[in-house]
Amino acid sequence: MLQGLTAHYLTESNYPATRGETALVLSAAGGLGQHLVRLLSRRGARVNGTVSAPGKAAAAEAVGARHVIVRGADPDELTRRVLDLTGGRGVDVVYDGIGKDTFEAGLAALRPRGMSSWSVPPPGPRHRSTGSLAPRVSLFLTAPRWSTTPPTRKS
Repeated sequence: MLQGLTAHYLTESNYPATRGETALVLSAAGGLGQHLVRLLSRRGARVNGTVSAPGKAAAAEAVGARHVIVRGADPDELTRRVLDLTGGRGVDVVYDGIGKDTFEAGLAALRPRGMSSWSVPPPGPRHRSTGSLAPRVSLFLTAPRWSTTPPTRKS
């Protein structure tokens, strides 16, 4: 149930991808990933997904992923594949349920002014070649979290 609720708020409140937009769902065959792919596909978004092994590709395709990329050890290869699929434009939104190992590849696959939601942020967003995000074209980053305790109010 928590995976379904998370997918709902990511696709409704965080970035509600619409018909004609392109999304990249990392770990598209996992529990959260399958929910994201279903919801995005029903909204009319073009969904590209990634999986960690060839045997998982069918699960992502069955729930609506248009293209499935098997992630290898080289994050630059993932970026190249996504950019090839989008004609070099990049995706409108990345839903990253993996985090540290895919953060850079997800950012590199975004179009200018695209949105990235990641689950486990690295210790400060850094670009591997310069140490900062400064050379990147305008991007939006979010790190949504479920909170189990209500916020405190100062008197």
